[in-house]
Amino acid sequence: MSLNHEFLVVDNSFNTSDTERLYKYIKKSDIIREVQIHDDFLQRLLFGKYKIWDYDIFFSEWGIDVVEGHDLLKWNDFLDKNEKKLCNEKSFIELREIIVFAIRGNYKIVHFGI
Repeated sequence: MSLNHEFLVVDNSFNTSDTERLYKYIKKSDIIREVQIHDDFLQRLLFGKYKIWDYDIFFSEWGIDVVEGHDLLKWNDFLDKNEKKLCNEKSFIELREIIVFAIRGNYKIVHFGI
């Protein structure tokens, strides 16, 4: 069984200040684009075979994150650095696409951890 992380693109005007209640009040109409990424893929991407966190990106494995502005650019740089080893995997492609989409549209991403 594989657990999924949800990455949802929302407009910058969407109120994300109360992350604890965010999951309860976000509506389908608030979501511009979404993707689900398997936890096993994110574990390999973020921690590698040595299980060491070594990156300057914003990520909460279990909680709710709001990724916007400069943090989206950090995520994009992080994916650039890992592109060669994972670029052919569907999860990598989907994650890259949603990050680039959010950057270009000046949106933010709400991440719901497992």
